[in-house]
Amino acid sequence: FLGLEGGLIWNSETEVEAMAWIIVLNASGKLGKSRTAGFYLPLETINLLKTGLELGHADELFHGLENSKQGLGTTGILTHGVIDRKNYYTQSVILACIPFTNPELYT
Repeated sequence: FLGLEGGLIWNSETEVEAMAWIIVLNASGKLGKSRTAGFYLPLETINLLKTGLELGHADELFHGLENSKQGLGTTGILTHGVIDRKNYYTQSVILACIPFTNPELYT
């Protein structure tokens, strides 16, 4: 099983970090977990989040986009496509699999 969930770390009213957790679990109960890199959101996005919007909807409203969650995602928008949604999660998924690729080290 593989789970990915994005989240926000509210450091202050004007400083919010976006990141995601990745969890891998096999049928035997072995667990692997990792976190993506974090990055800080623009103040205008933070202000939209304070109104109750999800990050994807805030991005769409602020940047004038549609379906951003199925496309570039926040990372792709803010990096102008250098790091798209897929690339953002790839390394963390690999890192979450470390206990499975090194079972002798993770009992």
